[in-house]
Amino acid sequence: MPYSVHLINRDYPWLRDLRWENDPAGWVSAGAQVIKKSKSRFVFLWKGESPVFIKRYLSRRWTTQWLSWLVGVKSAREAKILLKLRGYGIPAPEPFGVVTPWTPLGQTANYLVLEPLRGQNLHALIRESPEKMERVAQKLGSLLAQMHAIGFFHHDANLHNFFLDESDETLYAIDVDGGWFPLRLLMYHRRRNVEQVLKSGRGCCTDKEWEARFCKAYAESAGIRLETIAAL
Repeated sequence: MPYSVHLINRDYPWLRDLRWENDPAGWVSAGAQVIKKSKSRFVFLWKGESPVFIKRYLSRRWTTQWLSWLVGVKSAREAKILLKLRGYGIPAPEPFGVVTPWTPLGQTANYLVLEPLRGQNLHALIRESPEKMERVAQKLGSLLAQMHAIGFFHHDANLHNFFLDESDETLYAIDVDGGWFPLRLLMYHRRRNVEQVLKSGRGCCTDKEWEARFCKAYAESAGIRLETIAAL
C-alpha cells in the first residue's frame, strides 16, 4: 500500500523510508517501544535519527472508513486540532507529520508523528503518587476551562488524556482526535467534560480533596459559579 508522508514544520526525511505497511508486531520487531495499544490504535516511540511518538490508527468499521473518505483520516484530523489548540496557547504535543495511504478505504492504517513528551498521564501518576494529585488538580481545572474558553470540547476528558511533563510544570491535553469545536459550546459540553474528569479520578483515587480543588479552579478560570458544577 503506497503511503504519503506530509511533514509539518519539521525536516525528518528518514521518516519517508520507514515501512509504514508494518502491523504492530512488525513495528515492535523493528525496535518500536510500545506506549499504548488497542484494537484500533497503536502508539509507540520510534527513535530513528530523532525520537518521535507515532500513533497508528486503523479504520476497522466501514462507517469509519467512509468518514475518513469524507472528512479525512484520524491522524490528519488530530494534527489540525493540535495545531489549532497550540495556536490558542493550549499546551498540546506538537504534530511533526501525517502519514496516510493513497486511499483511506479498506482496513488501512494512517499515522500521526508527534513530539515525544516526557512524563506521565494523570491516571498513572495518581496510582503511583496519589499525593501529587492535589497539586495538579488546579492545573487540570484551569486547563479544562481554557480549552472550553476557546470553544473546544474534548471527546474523552479522562485522566489518561492529560499528561504532566517530568518537571511537573506543564500539563498537556492529549488524544484529542475525537474532540471538536462546536458552533456554540453549551453548558452540556462543560458538564460532560467535568463529569468525565471526576469519574475517571474517582476510579483511581479515594481522596476527595482533589475534586474540590479541581472544581474550584475550573469555576474560577471559567468565570462561572462553583454551584453550577458542584452537583456532578
